[in-house]
Amino acid sequence: NKGRLQLRMLEQEQQQLAISATNLNYLLAAMSFFIILIVFILLQSEFNKRKKATEEINYLNSFINEKELSDTVINSLPGIFYLNDAEGKMLRWNKNFETVTGYSSDELKTMRARNFFESEDHKLLLKMKEVAFNEGVTDFEAGFLTKDGRKLSHYFTGRRLMYRGATAI
Repeated sequence: NKGRLQLRMLEQEQQQLAISATNLNYLLAAMSFFIILIVFILLQSEFNKRKKATEEINYLNSFINEKELSDTVINSLPGIFYLNDAEGKMLRWNKNFETVTGYSSDELKTMRARNFFESEDHKLLLKMKEVAFNEGVTDFEAGFLTKDGRKLSHYFTGRRLMYRGATAI
């Protein structure tokens, strides 16, 4: 009897160990599932961050490409080109404008369109600017002053456009 009782107790312990091992396997499987789920969520989050960063870089690159294109087109024009805002502040110009006027890019950044015209032409310049802003286009002939004081006869065409959210000509 005693041997059977011990045998029975051993069998019960083996069954409990088997049940414990099975429960442990289920617990490990559940933990593995949650760990895999957490890793997946973290990877998905990282993927989304990288995707968004890539999209932002591509968006910025498109602006850089557009700027390079417009610079190339503007600098390929055979004559002078300049763009100014409603107050006459110089916004953009081509290399020919620098060459003809004799002013450097840094100097031009601080100048206004009226700086290139004699005071007697300022009224004409203001009138033509008003026409361009109101009607969208104008043209006129006037003397154009260079840095060294020369006055060059020049035919100007002005067109109204939007530049960086503001009206310019």
